[in-house]
Amino acid sequence: IGSDGFALIMGALDGRAVKELGFGDCGIEDISCLKNCIFPQLVYVQVSYNAIGDKGAQIILDNLLKFSLKLKCLIIGGCGITIDSAQSVKDATSATVDFW
Repeated sequence: IGSDGFALIMGALDGRAVKELGFGDCGIEDISCLKNCIFPQLVYVQVSYNAIGDKGAQIILDNLLKFSLKLKCLIIGGCGITIDSAQSVKDATSATVDFW
């Protein structure tokens, strides 16, 4: 779906009672659209095997974790995120964070 498709989907789902988002290996490089999204019921997020890198980890840290207070599981493995960035995300939430 790529970054453009991801942005389109996130825009359509913004503010809705979405509980799970799964976008593994979808060719996503830019998740900056999440800066404007709020998912108050979100419990599970999986964006593994997308090239979001440390910039994406920072967006998750700054935005997704703030506005998704029910988050229980975040899977960000295989995304080109450094150990330090992944650890920062893990330290910022009580959710299980899976990165490899």
